[in-house]
Amino acid sequence: HISISSIAKTMLRLKNLQKISLVMCKFDDAFGNCTIQIADMLPNLVEIVIDCCYDLVEFPAWLCNISSLMRLNLTNCHELNALPEAFGKLDNLEVLRLHACTKLLELPESIGRLQKFRFLDLSDCISISKLTERMGELSSLRKLNMRGCRGLSELPSSVKNLRQLEDLICDEETGYLWENY
Repeated sequence: HISISSIAKTMLRLKNLQKISLVMCKFDDAFGNCTIQIADMLPNLVEIVIDCCYDLVEFPAWLCNISSLMRLNLTNCHELNALPEAFGKLDNLEVLRLHACTKLLELPESIGRLQKFRFLDLSDCISISKLTERMGELSSLRKLNMRGCRGLSELPSSVKNLRQLEDLICDEETGYLWENY
């Protein structure tokens, strides 16, 4: 329940920090014109949790420079409508939860570069209308939650390449999309 006015002015070098949780925070333009080198300020950050932050519209591209990041939870951020193309720079990302980001329209093409990616939660992302053709490049993806993705009308043919996929969580509305795969 805090208001974050400017990340750039308040960020310290926190070399041992591994997890940041921002719950019900108001960002305004805190992520707007950040000029700090976030990877230098948070060199061991492995997890970011952003939950119920209703004014977060776009995930800041400069946060994609945190190469140590392994888990990213952007949940219940109802205004989030885009992830930047720089998202593919998160080389060590293993887990991405986007649960109930109801205005999120699509995933960036660059997501196909994430070779360590093993869990994707898109549950209740009701505005996602398509998945990138590069989904099939996620060679380590083991678990995919697509329950409640009502806007999704088809899957890219590349999903047949998800050979490591072990756990697919769907409801009737999304389950029929997988019948041919």
